[in-house]
Amino acid sequence: MYLITILLLGLAGLVACAREAESPRQETTSQTMVVQKTPEQKLEAVRSDIQALKVELAQAKKYSCCIQDGCNMCLLHEGSCPCQHELESGRHVCVECYAGWQQNKGAAEEIKKEEVTTSFVKHEHKH
Repeated sequence: MYLITILLLGLAGLVACAREAESPRQETTSQTMVVQKTPEQKLEAVRSDIQALKVELAQAKKYSCCIQDGCNMCLLHEGSCPCQHELESGRHVCVECYAGWQQNKGAAEEIKKEEVTTSFVKHEHKH
């Protein structure tokens, strides 16, 4: 009797496996094709995202840079940029903004590049 029970259970298992193999399986994952991007395409996407984030933060009054096109250092390290306010208050700007001013890329015509300072050691935002 014990042997017959084991055989019947084994046969039931085989039948269940055969039915599962016959019926098409429903895929729960998406069948979308993933297209690999080139490094250049990835870089362009990052640049676009950074520019969009600068605009979004500027509208939220969290990004006020003092150089043309805005810096990335403050954005990526602090999530904001107060360099325009810092410059107007006579304080240090970030290293990237300082370099921009020295390359004549300052955003304020009334300020001379010689007036712009930075702390090459540390730049922190006071939130």
